Amino acid sequence: MEPLRPEDPREAGPYRLERRLGGGGTGRVYLGRSRDGRPAAVRIVRAEPTWDASFRSGFAREVEALRKVGGPRVAPVVDAGVDADPPWLATAYVPGPSLRDAVGLHGPLPAPALAVLGAGLAEGLAAVRACGLAHRDVKPSNVVLAEDGPRLVDAGVARALDAAARTLPGGPLGGRAGTPAFMSPEQARGEPAGPPGDVFALASVLVFAATGRGPFGTGPAHAVLHRVRHERPDLSGVPSPLAELLAACLAKRPDDRPTADTVLDALAVPATGAPWPPPNVTALVDELRAATLEPPAAEPDAPDDPVERASLTVANFGRSDLQIIVDGAARCALPPGGRETLAVAAGGHSVQARAAEQARPSRRRSPLNRVEARPGEDVRLAFAVRGSGGTKPVLTRMALFTGPRVPVAARVAARWGVKGALLGGLVCGLLLSAGALDGAGRSAGRTLATFLAAGLAVGAAAGFLLALLLRPRSLRLDSRGLTVFFPRGRLWRKRIRWRRLAEAALVGAGPDARIVVRYRGTPGRPGRGRDGVVVCQVRDVSDGHDLAELRRALAWFAGDLYTDRTP
Repeated sequence: MEPLRPEDPREAGPYRLERRLGGGGTGRVYLGRSRDGRPAAVRIVRAEPTWDASFRSGFAREVEALRKVGGPRVAPVVDAGVDADPPWLATAYVPGPSLRDAVGLHGPLPAPALAVLGAGLAEGLAAVRACGLAHRDVKPSNVVLAEDGPRLVDAGVARALDAAARTLPGGPLGGRAGTPAFMSPEQARGEPAGPPGDVFALASVLVFAATGRGPFGTGPAHAVLHRVRHERPDLSGVPSPLAELLAACLAKRPDDRPTADTVLDALAVPATGAPWPPPNVTALVDELRAATLEPPAAEPDAPDDPVERASLTVANFGRSDLQIIVDGAARCALPPGGRETLAVAAGGHSVQARAAEQARPSRRRSPLNRVEARPGEDVRLAFAVRGSGGTKPVLTRMALFTGPRVPVAARVAARWGVKGALLGGLVCGLLLSAGALDGAGRSAGRTLATFLAAGLAVGAAAGFLLALLLRPRSLRLDSRGLTVFFPRGRLWRKRIRWRRLAEAALVGAGPDARIVVRYRGTPGRPGRGRDGVVVCQVRDVSDGHDLAELRRALAWFAGDLYTDRTP
């Protein structure tokens, strides 16, 4: 639990928000309390301008389906604000640490506790399946180690927010809801994930509980997803009786996996009489239960001379989760494509970013960025992970997308060589006709050959030189504006300052997508006082056709003027 920050809301519907519990790419979770004092976990869904009535209607249908899910191992949905701005969803609050926190603080669980954990989660998944649903986001942070046994939280929330995930700006998951290290192969491919996918994720969670790591390692999201789809799981360190069951659950084909009921039957007998909660997490359970009963600390009254405030907006352009550290203290976690605004005091601050897998920030891996925040000003910083291993976050002040360089090809030299030869022959013919050559009968052929050879050499040299000097077509975005370079056809570049931008849109899909930029003219300047449009193909300005990074860059630099029209 963390105290509320100045930028956090104080209520959601009938719930008074008291503390922070966690967050992710689609929203943040708070400990809320109803008017009668009942605690609840309230998820505030991250608002996006692209959401419309179709999202809200789909979200409402999923929430109604989730209300039917029950059972002793699932935290049920108790309330929702579908039409609120932003929408919110409340589930029953279960006091206890998440499996991720328990393992992170005290190490893997003992073998008897693993059987209890597996049986409890299998029972919860069986209850979800009985309602015709799938959880779709079984992971250590969604497993709570309560006093009376493990509980699944956020059951079906990934499904309910899937429409939201598709509207978020790309990311390495391509809009798929879920966590890469605990996705099933079919979910990693972007296919519908059902109950067999939950069984796969359950096995991954049990491997984490037994060893402190997932069965497919860590690293950038795309690398983990590749291992999930194609490589065998690493079950070293898992007790042998359990390892055989988990190997069957981690089969690549959904039809080859056992059901949740089968897993429950396999673990029910050894789970009988096993101690719970595990001795190494009992103190955490007691601490969180006590914290739930304690009233939140009263917010201090505003002083007579209030501190002048500013804001710091940070974004993640990279493909891995980042931790943002302001003045030496961790402030927020950013998923790929995530953005968050933090309240800071006016004045100088140091800002760092570190990859999620880093143990601690360092100047070598996470250079300090000194920023000066003026009262009422919003300072914006964007970070991306670069370098080998994807563990070095760097400040992104410019986004450059470069297309293929014009090749130094024989056809280019041949084309200019032929033009040069024809030009040389034409000049030679004119000189011959004017009688400028001595002994036309004897030397005309030699002179003509000399001119042709010289023209061919000059033309070929010009072709090679032009091909070497041509810049690749590229699109550059920075704090000053947007610049498009066009090397073919017309050798020119178009630079558009952000203050003149009317709209930047991404239209179409894949490498055939187009970037359409509308801009306003400059009043009082001849030739520049007209509005205009610049259109370029994504495949012409980016070799990798990375639409996800292009979306993030346009949304970051162009702000509200960016619209995404890709399907």
